[in-house]
This record gives sequence, C-alpha cells and structure tokens, in this order.
Amino acid sequence: MNVRNVVVLGECGVGKSSIINMISGAQTTKTSNNVLGEGSKVACYVVVMESGLRVNFWEMKGFPGDVGTVPARLLRDLKTIVRRLLVLRSVDLLIFCMRAGSVTNAVVQGYQAIYVDVCARKVPIALVVNGLEGSSGLDMHEWWANNKDGLFNRGLAFDVHACVTTLSDEDPSIREQIETSQRRLRKLVDLPDYFGLPNDLVCPVSHFDNPP
Repeated sequence: MNVRNVVVLGECGVGKSSIINMISGAQTTKTSNNVLGEGSKVACYVVVMESGLRVNFWEMKGFPGDVGTVPARLLRDLKTIVRRLLVLRSVDLLIFCMRAGSVTNAVVQGYQAIYVDVCARKVPIALVVNGLEGSSGLDMHEWWANNKDGLFNRGLAFDVHACVTTLSDEDPSIREQIETSQRRLRKLVDLPDYFGLPNDLVCPVSHFDNPP
C-alpha cells in the first residue's frame, strides 16, 4: 500500500480536524504518535483513500492567532516535530489551513517557520481556505481570485489550493458547497504530483469539481 505523510498546520479553530474528517467521510481516530515524542503538540490520523492510498495526517497544535504572533516556544516545538518527521518518516505534503479573511501575522510566521525554515521550500504545500459557506452563489473559488495577490504580497505562495467549507449542515442552500468541498479536499490529498500545476486551475472544475 502506498503511504503519504501529510502535515496539517494552521491557527487554532480554523477547522483542521474538520478538514481531515471531511476527507475521511467519518470521525477519524487518533493513532499512536510515539515515534515523534510530542503527544501534546501533534496528533496522527490515518485515512485510506478510495484509490488505496494510505494517508497519515499529522495535525499540529494550532497557532493562537488572536495574540498577533506565535509564542516562540510553540513555534520551536512545531519546528522540532516537523524535523523529526522529515528524518524518521517523510513529509509528502504540507496543508496550511486558514480562515477566509485577512492574513494574520501568525499565519505568516507559521508559514515562514515550517515551510521556509524547516522544509526549505522543498516539500509541496497546499492552502486550504475554510469557512466559505457564506460565499455568494456556489463559487467558493472566488475567494482565491480576490485574495491571491494579497497572499503573494505577504510572501505566501502555494503549489495547490482549495477553497472549501467544512460546515456539517443539512441546509439545502449549502449542501452543494459541502459536497464540492469534500471532492476538492479528497482530490487535493490524492493528486499524484503537486509541482508544476497551473495555480489558478487547481480549485475549479478542471481538477476538483468533477465527481470521481
């Protein structure tokens, strides 16, 4: 069985666990992460995709975005965990989660510390923008079109992205957005390659909106 290690990062309350659960289609259960020795700062969840790919999701402790900056000790601990994972396993993908809205200093700090400093920009990185159930119409990708330049101006660049909602609600007005989000997230994780993708074509129909 092919195995992929995916590190999931982001601010507190951004919906990292909800994103993993949506990919799984069920409530996922933590597995042992003793190999990293940081049980309070990282949780591992295993999801087997329909393709047969086994994905180990390593969910990192969230950044407290409301304080403006990431505490130095937490940042140091997260960097240590990712370094251990790079040595003991591998890191096949970083998923950086953020809320729809303005980019906080904590987001920039976390990106710089993990993706730039630890991974040296050599690991594929995905942006997942959550909380888009309030988007006009059904086109959640509109967020990317409106905000990508602002991200680039803050030094944030990504190989792939998905604009989603993880709201579990039976409201018919957002059901299609929820189903679209699940397809986008599943295909994001299951892509055979992350480099060289046309960035503006990752989230819309050409990659993510076609049902399997």
